[in-house]
Amino acid sequence: GPTSFRAPGATFDRLKTLIEGAVASSGGPVIAVGMSMGAPVLALFLSSGHVSEEWKAAHIEGMVSISGVMGGAVSPLFGLLSGAWAQLIPAVFQSTVLKLVRTMGSIPWLLPAENVFGSNRVVVRNANRTFTTGEVGELLRQAGASHSAQVWEEVRHLSGDSLAPNVSVLCLFGTDVPTLESVEWPGDSFDDPP
Repeated sequence: GPTSFRAPGATFDRLKTLIEGAVASSGGPVIAVGMSMGAPVLALFLSSGHVSEEWKAAHIEGMVSISGVMGGAVSPLFGLLSGAWAQLIPAVFQSTVLKLVRTMGSIPWLLPAENVFGSNRVVVRNANRTFTTGEVGELLRQAGASHSAQVWEEVRHLSGDSLAPNVSVLCLFGTDVPTLESVEWPGDSFDDPP
């Protein structure tokens, strides 16, 4: 997950070496491209202090984010609660997928960010309760996703402005695409699918 990227020899060290090789081959700074989750990973690499401003000036011409999930989204939260990932997973496999995704360190990083949506934005309602972006950890624990809640607590600040890479950024994104804004859950238990 995002907190392990900075470990020696991990993702950020390999990314730095890759970019340095590309700069050596091209003879000048490169434009780094991140797609979907790759965009916040790239932005975190550039903003976390792993590389200096001097290194960025010598190696990075700019950054392109293609559908980067920089501030999170409700659909991964729905997936962590239900195991349903849009139309990608047949219903017969959803309980298995649910167990799997709840072990992944990266999925909680994709959840709606408080510093983008505000801490009071409603993301899930059930018969007994309304959960906001600031209560995602509690929501995940109540739904039985305690590992995901723990990871979310560790990475919840790594979004929005905290990912500002201090290089020129071009963001490419889709429009007129139906987007899940909140989830209405029937009943009071997250054991039953919505």
